[in-house]
Amino acid sequence: MHHSRGGFAASALGPSGPGLRGDARIDGAALLHLAGVTPALSPSCRALVERAPSTPPERRAQAVSFDADHRPARWPPGTAATVPREPADRAGIVLVGLDEARDLWGADLGARDVRRLLGRPRVLVVKGGGRGATAFAGHGRCTVPALATEVVEPVGAGDAFAAGFLAGLCDGTDLTRALRLGRTSRPRPRRRSWVTTQPCPARTLSRRCRPSPSRTGVRRRCRRA
Repeated sequence: MHHSRGGFAASALGPSGPGLRGDARIDGAALLHLAGVTPALSPSCRALVERAPSTPPERRAQAVSFDADHRPARWPPGTAATVPREPADRAGIVLVGLDEARDLWGADLGARDVRRLLGRPRVLVVKGGGRGATAFAGHGRCTVPALATEVVEPVGAGDAFAAGFLAGLCDGTDLTRALRLGRTSRPRPRRRSWVTTQPCPARTLSRRCRPSPSRTGVRRRCRRA
């Protein structure tokens, strides 16, 4: 799948545009989710992402999450490394792929190194692709391995993971179950040529979020860092 974000409608967004800050539908939301690709679309989009999490956490009416969503082709050479890190440092919840972090901030980084770089967010999720995902909160962390599956089309997998994980947090679940919800919410292959993001039935979702007896162990347990 190939697609381009240049010049499309969202590039006209800005910090004072319609449907954004000051709109009751946004201000009344429990969570404001931002993505790292947005500031690459236009100067006004960059201003939006920079301003949205600028309110101190104790004065925010809603939680702010940020997904690094790194798209190298959208950035001029040498500019991408600093821009996503600024809103990430100010967001309360951050999601970043380990491959993205290595591309942006250093090829030898591990999950703990990313946490040291992004120490301010209340919750940090480092996604390791086929190796699973690790969530850091305070001085603790928990890791959930990826589900074994055939990769048909990766487009949308990161967004689906973020949706499941954030929905779990908003529902009051613990980090481990939220991670399982994220991995279970990935797009499910229906045919080899396309995928669907229709949610799993509730019974299937509950079953997939239970720990697998064959994979219990230290990687699955929340533990102190």
